[in-house]
Amino acid sequence: MNVELQTCPVFGNDEAAVSFEPLSYGTLEVAILIANSVFPECVGSLESPDVEYRATLHPRRYRSELQALGVDAQQHWIVTRDGEIVGLTGLQHKTVDPFDVVWLGWFCVAPQVRGRKLGKRILQQTMSMARDQGYRILRLWTTTRPSEVTAQELYRRMGFRVTRKEPNPGTPFTRIYRRRKL
Repeated sequence: MNVELQTCPVFGNDEAAVSFEPLSYGTLEVAILIANSVFPECVGSLESPDVEYRATLHPRRYRSELQALGVDAQQHWIVTRDGEIVGLTGLQHKTVDPFDVVWLGWFCVAPQVRGRKLGKRILQQTMSMARDQGYRILRLWTTTRPSEVTAQELYRRMGFRVTRKEPNPGTPFTRIYRRRKL
């Protein structure tokens, strides 16, 4: 899963260009801080940005964690605008899935830049990158946390249909699984 640096225009309320850059050692810690602020219930768990981002950069060192997560390939990107990280996104292939199915990994917009239509553009570009890599189906999961209401609406508007719901481990929320053909 290698993607060249991509710059894409952002439409809507903000006309500045954004760039998708592979997660790197230089952006790792700030990416973890942003993701942890958006997904605080995952901090300290196996299924967390801390573990999965580090595993992106050190797959051999995190082999047992990736195995436990059922992930056999992944790539994460930071999304920047004018040198500031404004979002995060990723793609993960799970060992149990067919070769043409991929999962959205730790997709979020940084809290300080929400409301500018960046989420839609980042998700569109992530879907395009998945298609370019030969994937035909994109899956994701979210929860019923109040902070994820806007994301739920975005996924619905972009054609992701709910396929399953179950309790989200360790939280009072429900985990919602969605999928969409690319």
